[in-house]
Amino acid sequence: MNDFRLAYKDDGLSLEFERAMSEADVSSRPIPSLNEIILSPPAADIECFRPDMTKQCTFPTANKNIVAGTMVVYFNDRISQEGVLKNYADYTVDTERGEITIKILIPAGTTIIADYQHNPDMEDGLKTGTRDRLAARYDKGATAAMFSLDTGDTFFTPIGGAPNMETKRLSYGVSQRVSDNIQLSADWMNTFTALDILDTHSRKNKSSKYSLSMSSKMFSQLRVDFDQRKLTDDYSPSRVDNQEDKITASLAMPAPYLKNADISAGYSTSDFNDNAPDGSDTGTVSMRLGFNWRSSATLSLSAELASNDVDTDGPQAQFTSGNRSRKLGLKWDPIPLISIGADIDSQTTTDSRDTVADREIQRSSLSISSRQFGRVKNIQIRLMQNDSPSVSGPSSGAKSLMVSSGVIITDALSYNPSFSRSDSYSGELSSSKNSTLRHEFDFSPAEKPYRARFSIKNSVADSNNSSGASSTESDNWNLTLDYVPSQVWSYSVSYQMDTYSATSSEGYDTSVFQARAARKPNPTLNQWLQWRLQSRTGSSGESYNSLDFGMEKELTKIMSFKLTYRMSDFESERDLLRGYSGHVLESVLQANF
Repeated sequence: MNDFRLAYKDDGLSLEFERAMSEADVSSRPIPSLNEIILSPPAADIECFRPDMTKQCTFPTANKNIVAGTMVVYFNDRISQEGVLKNYADYTVDTERGEITIKILIPAGTTIIADYQHNPDMEDGLKTGTRDRLAARYDKGATAAMFSLDTGDTFFTPIGGAPNMETKRLSYGVSQRVSDNIQLSADWMNTFTALDILDTHSRKNKSSKYSLSMSSKMFSQLRVDFDQRKLTDDYSPSRVDNQEDKITASLAMPAPYLKNADISAGYSTSDFNDNAPDGSDTGTVSMRLGFNWRSSATLSLSAELASNDVDTDGPQAQFTSGNRSRKLGLKWDPIPLISIGADIDSQTTTDSRDTVADREIQRSSLSISSRQFGRVKNIQIRLMQNDSPSVSGPSSGAKSLMVSSGVIITDALSYNPSFSRSDSYSGELSSSKNSTLRHEFDFSPAEKPYRARFSIKNSVADSNNSSGASSTESDNWNLTLDYVPSQVWSYSVSYQMDTYSATSSEGYDTSVFQARAARKPNPTLNQWLQWRLQSRTGSSGESYNSLDFGMEKELTKIMSFKLTYRMSDFESERDLLRGYSGHVLESVLQANF
């Protein structure tokens, strides 16, 4: 890969240009697919736990030839842990055909999202790929403006990376400070993403945002945003064709007649239109009112009321749903040594459909932490509980406990233990228990050139569902040694061992050994040598061995040169064709103006 960059900056104006070219066999590199929508929200529950619903609960992915073990499926979002489905228990994957079969209830209004990697369907051989970037920014006085254009093809592959399916991104914006208390801004962005490695079809995402921000003696901030987004593709008929308009307003101000208190409020309304033949239009209205009060140096209170109403209109069903939330929070330091925090979140949900019952959701947490006393650095305890009862669907809930501490054994040796446990259930037939115990030792003598760190971790997970019971256990230990005899030389050695066992699958061991020596004879020169050996046992056994040499030299105040050489070897017992031995030589000459 060759990469050329040019930058200019002077008196508020900056310009950047970059061009990169690569030659790679993209047919042998898995391509990541992130945040792919497998199923748009259905109007009614889909009972995928029934054996006769297998066909209706099997959904295709956008790509075939999925790499085994890379699929992760979510309900509704990719952020909360509760939304992650369990492989085999909740769903199965046909990697060759590119299909996902759900095995649990899909509640109405649920969006199914998937992350995975797939192998492209194309001939072997080197492909030349390019990427270009042109960017400009002006920021002087009360005015700021920016522009950037990134273009390229799907064959461009950085060293050690994967092909980039985004072929074009154009973004530009401007902001103007009208006065010390008023600012206006506008931003636009268009992106084009290829849906396959040959770029036979693509998806376009067009968005814009207009903002007004104000402040005065009465309120600390008043902000209004207007967002527009449109997502389409070039299929005929289109597989994705939707748009959304959203208005958001927020206000923050000091509470009148009450010291150290503030009030915040928010309002948003959005209209989502799905133009697909079976798509639904959705209107959402959200409101929020918050209050924070620090009554003393040791006590603070918070409260929030929120509501969210959704109106859905589609060919299959028309219904309305709502959510009401009440939150209370407390932070209290009863004595200088102890800090206590508590949060309570009570929610109720409503739905106009007869098949969906109203719900109550109760969430609470309690945390207790200490400051250092004697040789004990700290003690932290956190309890959390989440209950979501339901009449028509399966009720769910979870409880968790986390405890951690730090102990100074000697001036050079410290011990940091931690323990966590969680119990969760969904309905009467599905439950899981997870526990993790960790011990960590850190040996760092003062004014000595050496340091050692050692940790041991054990994790156990037990689950029960309609398919039966399963259990997994993993053990991990890690040892790292550092030695810095002088300002010129530094050495480090680390070894990590992981052992995994399960009742439903074959166990395996993974080990990683790494040794590194670095030399810095003067402030302008860095040199290093690194050896890494990684292996995995079992039917999917693999081994990877690499040796790296590198140096980075500052030639002048604006010029630097970097040279790296890597010799590597990879073997796979499961797929012999994936094995390789190779060399990579990379040189970078960089100028910073």
